[in-house]
Amino acid sequence: MIHATHQFAYVPALRQSCNVIFDERPDFAVDGESLSNEQLQRGTAAFLKEAGAPVSTWEAFVQLARRTYGRNVHGDALREAHATRAVLDYEPDREWYLEEQDAHTLIPALVKAVWSALAQGFDENGRGVGTVTHTPPRLDASARDDDSWSRTWVTVVVDRDNHVSAVRSVPDLSGAR
Repeated sequence: MIHATHQFAYVPALRQSCNVIFDERPDFAVDGESLSNEQLQRGTAAFLKEAGAPVSTWEAFVQLARRTYGRNVHGDALREAHATRAVLDYEPDREWYLEEQDAHTLIPALVKAVWSALAQGFDENGRGVGTVTHTPPRLDASARDDDSWSRTWVTVVVDRDNHVSAVRSVPDLSGAR
C-alpha cells in the first residue's frame, strides 16, 4: 500500500493495475503560476505557427472557432476552419518544447480543448467547456515510442471574452482498479 498526495496519480506505475483511492478531493487544476492566460495565448500562437495552421494568432484562432461552427458558413472561412482543425492533432518535436520560448507541454492539448470549447458555444452562464485526451511528451533523451500509458484528460473553461478561466489536467485512471 502506498499513501501519497494526488500529484503522484500522474506517475503511471502508481496507478496502472493498482487500487487508487483519493481522500483529499483533488481538483487537478493547472494554476496561473505555472500557466497564465497570457502564456496560453503566446503558446497557442507558437503552436499554430509550428503546425502550419492558416491562422497564427490567438485572436484569429478564437474568432475562427467561434464564427465557423454552428453557423451557415461557406467558402474560404469554412476551408480555413477545416485546415486549422486538421493541424490540431500535430505533435511538435522534442526540440520545439526545448527551444521555443512560449512552449509548454500542455499547449497542444489546450489548443484542441479551446477549439472544442469555442466551437460548441457557450452555456447560459457564458462559459464554453472543452475536454480532450493528452499524452504528455517525454522530453528526456530516452523517450519511448508508446507513451499512451501516461494519458491525461485536459479540460478548459473559456468565457465569452475568450479568457481561459480554468484549466484542469486529470490523470487517466482507466488502468487503475
